[in-house]
Amino acid sequence: MPQVGKIVTPCFEMDVAAVQRNYAALLHAFDENHVHGKIAYSIKANYHPDILAALQKMGSWFEACTDHEVELLRSYGVPFCRMVVNGYLLKDELLKGCLEQGALVILGSYLYARRVCEMTSKYSLQARLGVRVNLDEIKSKEAGFDSLESRFGIPNSTLLPIQSLLQSAGQKITCLHAHCALNTRAPMIYVRMVQRMSRMVEEK
Repeated sequence: MPQVGKIVTPCFEMDVAAVQRNYAALLHAFDENHVHGKIAYSIKANYHPDILAALQKMGSWFEACTDHEVELLRSYGVPFCRMVVNGYLLKDELLKGCLEQGALVILGSYLYARRVCEMTSKYSLQARLGVRVNLDEIKSKEAGFDSLESRFGIPNSTLLPIQSLLQSAGQKITCLHAHCALNTRAPMIYVRMVQRMSRMVEEK
């Protein structure tokens, strides 16, 4: 491969200290605004062991979307109780570990919710569960947002059936996780997402 000085190209330059500074800045913004929450780093962005180790030392949680990502976090010593599992796990042993050891498991469909309820009933587990909702309803051309269809989350109409299913299994929804298909990072869209989720909590 061609070389530029001592650097072999192509290469990827990574600054772990910058990741740490950004994490600390976000945490400080939460504290300044009296937001008592957790930051969960999505490892699909970059799961280099140095980044994961640095964030783990700073108290970060981690978001995983696949069996592979959960297994990767486990291999780096991240406990289930510091994971947000936002995807459909195929392996029963991984799902069981998440449910019984305190991972926040996000449900993205009625069928997945039913599978989780069957497992919590079978093993007498009290799980930490969230629901991923599709908020494409908040988009409008007048606001300058696009009209893409979302591939993520359940429609609002499915929330009550999932809530009823969970209640029948002795479980409850502890959080809402929202997706909206947009090609914008305009701050107002996030304000509208929070406002819509707040109304959903009040309505349900």
